[in-house]
Formats: sequence, C-alpha cells, structure tokens
Amino acid sequence: MEEVAFTDPEFIASHIDDLRDNVGLEDSEIVDRIMVLEMEDEGKSEVIARFAYDNFSFIDPNGNPAEGKQIRGAYVTPERAGAGLAGQIYRHLTEVHKHLICDNTQTVYGAALWANTVRNVVGRVDIYNVTKHKYVEELGDGAKGVKGFIPWDIGKLNPSSLGKWQQYPFNPNIQQCYYLVLIISA
Repeated sequence: MEEVAFTDPEFIASHIDDLRDNVGLEDSEIVDRIMVLEMEDEGKSEVIARFAYDNFSFIDPNGNPAEGKQIRGAYVTPERAGAGLAGQIYRHLTEVHKHLICDNTQTVYGAALWANTVRNVVGRVDIYNVTKHKYVEELGDGAKGVKGFIPWDIGKLNPSSLGKWQQYPFNPNIQQCYYLVLIISA
C-alpha cells in the first residue's frame, strides 16, 4: 500500500469530498478519478504497508465450497501502526475477494487486530475449523466465541512478551491452534 502525495493536496482533498458527498462515489471509484488527474508527487509518495495473501478454499455456512484470500503476512510502518490502517485494508480486501481469512499462526499483534479492530471495522468474524471443514462459532467480545469458545493458544510465546494481550483468555486444552482460522465475509 502506498501513501500517495499530490502536487496540490488542498485541491485533491476538496475534490475527494465533492466526489464522496455530492457525487456519491465509493472509495475505489474516487481513487480511480483522483489518479486520472495525474497530480501525484512521486518524490513524496511512499510505501506504508504490505500485505501478502494466498488462495484459501473452505466450506461456507450453507455447506457450499467457497474461496477467499488467506493473509500470509501483514506489515504497517511503525509511523502508521495503530491508526486503523490494517483494519481498513482488511475491509477493502474482504470487499474485493468476498472472504478474508487470518493466517494459521497468529502473532500477538495479529490476534489483537482480528479480535478487536477487524471486528469493529468489518463486522462479523467467524471461527472456522480447517480440519473439520466447519464453522465453530462467531468471535465475540473479549476475544472468545459468543458461546465461550476460546480460539487462542499461547503457543511458543513467553507469557511476559504478551503485552496487553495478557488480558485475553487462552485455551489451555489446545497446544497449537493451526487448524483454527478466523473468517470475515462481505
């Protein structure tokens, strides 16, 4: 993901507001319209995030085969971390690909992103068992399922390195949650 700088940022900001408020365009259409103006200041534009993903096949709640994209890696520059950028990118990827799936091994930051930001920005997050090819339940408040299922294990992490994730529950009966993923759908 690139943060694009423009030769006349005030004009661009005003034009974006007009396209959104008066014309009613969606964000992707606004981007297309803005980029056609060829007012990018390439010397000031910079990469601020990178996301890698692969194809992922699963069975939807109705028992039908479905395809989505599974996150393999996500990086947001430290200057942009915590600003909600990852959640917005995940929302966009979900709109484009219909389904977005977390990776099989969550970092502390990734788990917090899915448990909080993704739920707040995108909406419903479902816990899915890859081995059994079925949904477990919806992820609810407090980083656990709405019926109480805990999809997180502590894995190989040292408890002292968990930061604020220490406030969330871990499933002591699961040694590695490789077979559990989280799915968001458009």
